[in-house]
Amino acid sequence: MFYLLLIVPHLLALAGLFAWAARVEPGGVSDEEVEGSDGRGGGGPEPPLEPEPVKPSGGLPLIGDAVAPTRRLRVGEQLADLHPPRPRRDHEPVPPRVPVEP
Repeated sequence: MFYLLLIVPHLLALAGLFAWAARVEPGGVSDEEVEGSDGRGGGGPEPPLEPEPVKPSGGLPLIGDAVAPTRRLRVGEQLADLHPPRPRRDHEPVPPRVPVEP
């Protein structure tokens, strides 16, 4: 019974994939799906592409309002080497336990 619950959904999924593959034309998407999908009726001329703006060359490729790091790690350096270690907290020593007689 348990195996039947595992096999049946997989068989249904395979049947759905085969049905979808049989519906789609070999060249890609069918004509029905193309018409009206972009609002132009399909088959019309493509709008001209705008040229990409010229980016300044050189410098770091930063995105948006990103800020360059103040220091870069060199080969063999670790981030922990750049910051001093935190000071240790001093704890009072725990007093020795005194046995209590019952």
